[in-house]
Amino acid sequence: MDEEKQPFNRYTQPADFEKLTSIVSAEFQLEECLIEKMVPTYYLKQPQETKKAFLKLLKNLETMNLIALLRRKNGRIVLKIVPKPPTKPSNIMVNWILFFATIATTFITGYMLSLGLVEEGAMSNPFIGGATFTIAIMAILGTHEMGHKLTADK
Repeated sequence: MDEEKQPFNRYTQPADFEKLTSIVSAEFQLEECLIEKMVPTYYLKQPQETKKAFLKLLKNLETMNLIALLRRKNGRIVLKIVPKPPTKPSNIMVNWILFFATIATTFITGYMLSLGLVEEGAMSNPFIGGATFTIAIMAILGTHEMGHKLTADK
């Protein structure tokens, strides 16, 4: 199999494992280094600050198409290096359909909520209530989703 289908086997070879170990040891104090089930695994000495070191390690591994997983297991801190999972491109048509469905359903909700106000004479047109409600909800949703995007892009 080629390297694309088996991107990780090479990091279990001694020379590449040593290279990976040197990258990890530049950021962390290591207690033990081994390969468990074809996955380079590192047990970290405790106590040590892990957040900044972990973020720096992720950045270094990015060029190798790898990611790190940091977990606590049986009272020990374990760092595993695994291949970055492939991401498939999103279908833009599905995104647009969901966007317009959200606009339509929020408009319908706003329209239905406005009917009671029209009956009481507090509003003259339920379409204006539906549009106002849609704009307000879409502004809230847009701001919320933009927060996710900005956080993910860090």
